[in-house]
Amino acid sequence: MFKKKELIEYIQKVKEELDHLKKSFANDPIKLYEHFWQTRRGHEKKLNSADEWNDTNNERWDFINPFNDELEILEEEIIQLAPVVAIKDKSKTDDLRNFLYHQHLKRFDLIGKIGDDKSFEIIKKATIEEFTKKYYDASPYIVQGLIEIGRIEKYHAGVVDLFKKSFDEFYLNAIKDGELINSVSMQSFAFGCANLGEIELIDSLLKAYNYCSSEYSHYEINKVTGPIALALCFLGYNGKVKFISKFLGKYEELYEGSDFVMDNLYALWLLKKDEDSAFEYFQDHEQGLGKSLCALADLNAKTYLQEIKNRISSVTDPIILEVFKEAIKRLETQTELPLPSERMIWLYGKKSTTELVLGSETDNEFVRRARKNSNNNNIFEITETDEDIDS
Repeated sequence: MFKKKELIEYIQKVKEELDHLKKSFANDPIKLYEHFWQTRRGHEKKLNSADEWNDTNNERWDFINPFNDELEILEEEIIQLAPVVAIKDKSKTDDLRNFLYHQHLKRFDLIGKIGDDKSFEIIKKATIEEFTKKYYDASPYIVQGLIEIGRIEKYHAGVVDLFKKSFDEFYLNAIKDGELINSVSMQSFAFGCANLGEIELIDSLLKAYNYCSSEYSHYEINKVTGPIALALCFLGYNGKVKFISKFLGKYEELYEGSDFVMDNLYALWLLKKDEDSAFEYFQDHEQGLGKSLCALADLNAKTYLQEIKNRISSVTDPIILEVFKEAIKRLETQTELPLPSERMIWLYGKKSTTELVLGSETDNEFVRRARKNSNNNNIFEITETDEDIDS
């Protein structure tokens, strides 16, 4: 018989052990991290053993998997302590920076939070190296590190210059020896431009869009037009939008409902303040429905609130259901257009399908809500395959 009670008690014992470690080494993240992993490895064999718990039906995983999720959260909390202690205790700064730079972590986002000259040089060097990396070696933390350190006035201009330089370098290295190099990084830098919030980056984004939208560019590069269009939207671009319409004329029907097509459509609707076209799409399509709802919410299109409510009863997809609920809530409560940083579209996350296929955890808030509300962690949203990524 499965020893459920004994397993629960054992997991509680491990939790208490880890809690004690966290309190004992709160000011020494490196030692805390080392002890955390020693403790975790020390208990893994016993926890995973079917014989230990007389578990012939694998029932133990109903208890061990949630515990493993807690361990992942605890590990991140420990790593997040590093910049906090580094800023507080300068004698530990170099060691903690090296800890974050370790091959296993490469947490440039947290190195950026340390915010000193050495940290900036490390991130700058990593940025330049990123221009020639293959897409599966791309680091999402580099752009985050640039954004973090760019908040400091001393480094802001240098960060803006790196963003300006990035697209030129990406063009030069987009395809190397016939292999796609860095579409993932290119997308990260597009979103980074939005986060940095500098209007002067609009010209770089327009130049990038022109390159990415070319019929001679790799399909994975074509897909970066979506994040670039969203970034232009965020930065308040107010010029002509014919180039987006032209791109959609070539790709919308062929890749109907794909993320990059929908991001372009969303940007077009917002830049033209065209809630009627967004609603027309919402009425006539199933694919890409969620992002048309984002456009309606972000345009504060209260005129169509009742029609949106009328349709929610027929929704069966748990992710789209969460999108409907968010759009309705916003349209019921918003008194004006949301600020660019508070737009509903950002709840879709900023990771590409390529990153998700390569194993990255989703940052799509609607997926997270659907998993939580249905108690099912096997809910995913991949709108297209990436079989042709190296073609």
